[in-house]
Order: sequence, then structure tokens, then C-alpha cells
Amino acid sequence: MSEEEKPYVELRNVSKSYEGQTVLRNISLKIPYNTYFCICGPTGSGKSTLLKILAGLETPDEGEIYINGELVNDIPPEDRGIGMLFEHMTYALFPHYSIYENIIYGPRVRGEPKEIIKKTADEMLQLVLLSDRANDFPDVMSGGMKQRVALARALMTGSKLILLDEPLGALDAKIRLNLRKELVNMVRSLGDLTVIHVTQDVEEALMVSDYIAILYFGEILQIGTPEELYDHPNSIEVCNFLSNSNFLEGEVVRIEKPYSIIQSQNTMLRVTDLSYSVGTKVVVAIRATDLSIHPDNTSNVNKLEGRVLRRQFIHGFMRYEVELESKKVIVIEVPYKKASSFEEGDRVSISFRPEHTLVFSHPGEILKDILEV
Repeated sequence: MSEEEKPYVELRNVSKSYEGQTVLRNISLKIPYNTYFCICGPTGSGKSTLLKILAGLETPDEGEIYINGELVNDIPPEDRGIGMLFEHMTYALFPHYSIYENIIYGPRVRGEPKEIIKKTADEMLQLVLLSDRANDFPDVMSGGMKQRVALARALMTGSKLILLDEPLGALDAKIRLNLRKELVNMVRSLGDLTVIHVTQDVEEALMVSDYIAILYFGEILQIGTPEELYDHPNSIEVCNFLSNSNFLEGEVVRIEKPYSIIQSQNTMLRVTDLSYSVGTKVVVAIRATDLSIHPDNTSNVNKLEGRVLRRQFIHGFMRYEVELESKKVIVIEVPYKKASSFEEGDRVSISFRPEHTLVFSHPGEILKDILEV
């Protein structure tokens, strides 16, 4: 986020506890105007609580909340001018209104022109894949349908700020994927709209957002564009959450530019990160998709040997779990090719390029806890 971008939403040193348990710790966050901003993190990280504080549904113990430069701590939810959809709250659809009537309720009350209401509502119905169900009533809708209606209605409120808490969470995989593709285009077409979208689905956050904040058990670890966070995670926690990675513990034993040489048990690894001095204990991260798998007699740089423990076919990819002699299990994901697939029990070697690694300072005994999240 550049310095020139004026924040439309700003949190300053916001904290929140429940019964002595800290849920949010000193959160400061700036969200630019007219952006699609995701707050992403593991279950229990405080994402929904943060959104409720923005909405005025919860009161922070400390800190200030600004919307468009105005301090809103003491302004009730109905006067904050926010459209919202929360996962664990009733969708509050009017039971005597059809899907179409529920969606247009906001602009109709505001007295907007009928032709504009109809045009936008038709686009919304297409977005949420309910054009053929416009005349249905809530009592015949599934939970997923109700969530899609509530999403469309939130986008039709006319608010300049929309808060979405897991807006696609109750939907089946195919519908969720389609809505991901269309949601941002619809938000862009509405214009003058800032969206804050909370999700624990990493793929969803990477696909829809301009910026992502990683909220990790009450603290924001990193903020950036999807590409920035994926390519340059600033911690093991962020790397582990954003990607399916393998983590090898080791120690820098020498520098042979352009490489650092790291001893990981009985293996010498080459990495391109030169920022750690000899003797430093580190953790080397390699994404599952950056690993190659070969017959056991293949010679490669950064070679590890082991036995295929398990294999799974997933959407055109083959996922292998390979157990090394140290009993550590490495996960590899490669495009499926029948001629070159391996069976469970096969001896194999796996390898990776030095530039396809991320190196972090070793956090000590808490590493195991970090990787279990």
C-alpha cells in the first residue's frame, strides 16, 4: 500500500478481550478507499471480532476506529453507513418478500429510479446465480441460497463500505469458485465501494483481493498484495498459512556465493538467501509445487532420498508424501503424468532449485506449534 493512498478505514491500536482472553492485540490497520481488502487467518484468529468492531456490533476495549476520517467508536451500527453480511448471524431476509424483492429493498427505500434498480438487481441475480429463482421466497431456499441473497442485498445497500464475513463459506465448491470469479468484477462495476472481506480460505483471499492482511491469533503479521505476500512472506507463520510448504531445520555452515550452504541433518542444501551468517540456525521452506520427484538413482542439486508413503490424485495433480530416512515426511505436488507416476513404497529422490527456497531464522521450540496451525 503506497503512502499516497488515503485510508478510508483506519484502526488505531485496537484491542479486545473476552473473559480475560485476548482476542485482538493492539491492531493498527489502514484500508485504502475503493479497494477490495481481505483479512485472512486461521480459525480463532479474531477475524470476525475485528469485523464486528468495525460494524459497531462489538466495542473495543482500547483503540480508535475511523471511517472516511470520522471517529466512529460512539456511533451505532445503523448510523455508520455500512452494508454487511456476517456468517454466524441470521441472514434476516424478509419472509414475505421474494428473492428479487429482498435484493432491491435498500435502493427501493432510498427512492432510486426503477429502471436503475432493475438493471442492477438483474446483474446481482446473475452474480449469485439466482436469475431463475428470482420469484422464490425464503422458506424454500437452502442455507447456501439464503447466503447468496444476503450477499446480493449487502452489495445493493448503496453503502460505500461493505463488510463480508465468510460470504462464500456456506456454498458448494463449484458455486463458490464461480462467485469468486465474478464478485470482484461486480464490486468494480458498482464503483465508489470499499469491501472488507474476512475469510480463512487462502485461495479465495489470493484470488479476490487487492490487499491482504494476515491476522494471526490477535496480531497482524503482514499486509500486502497477494503477490507480495506469496512471494515474500515475512515469517514462518505467514509462509505456512499461505502455502503448502515443507520446512527443513538446519544451520548455515558456509557461504559460497551466490549460495549459502545449510546443513540439514546429513544433507547439504544450497539456497540463494545470503542474509544469514555462518553458525545461524535457520528453517528452509520449500513449497510442495517447487519440488521435483525422480527415480532413486537420479543425481540432482538439493537431493533428498526417501520412500513414497502415500499418493493422492487431486485435480490433475499427483500429491506424494515421501518419508525420508530421518522419518520426516515431505509433500510434493506435481502435474499428473501417467508414465512418470510413482507407487506407494517406491524409493525416490526429491530435489528443488536453490532459488525456490525461503529461509527464516529458527524460532526455537515453538516451531512445532507454528507448523501445526
